[in-house]
Amino acid sequence: MKKRRGIMFLSAIIVLIMLLISVQYSFAMSFEKAKKLITKESMQKGFEQQDIIYAVSIMKDLVHKGISVDEAYAVASRIVKRSDSEELKFNAQRIKDAAVNSPDYWVMQN
Repeated sequence: MKKRRGIMFLSAIIVLIMLLISVQYSFAMSFEKAKKLITKESMQKGFEQQDIIYAVSIMKDLVHKGISVDEAYAVASRIVKRSDSEELKFNAQRIKDAAVNSPDYWVMQN
């Protein structure tokens, strides 16, 4: 009887862990929502369309690098809030270069 309880307890723990993991992903931000938020923040800052494209490309490159959308949004949001047009362009190019030069990027593309 004790062996049976141990197996049931272990099974319940495993199910609980799996539920907690799935709940975490259900609260994660989608890329489209993050894109809308970055666009809104960029427009409030007074950036032009090209600058908005740079801000979204920062997020896109980070996500392709394997970073979660939430974290990529946080990085892009900080860059938008703290930079002007030239800095935004420079940061977008640096992140894109780092992502493309990463071996992980080419594995994900194939």
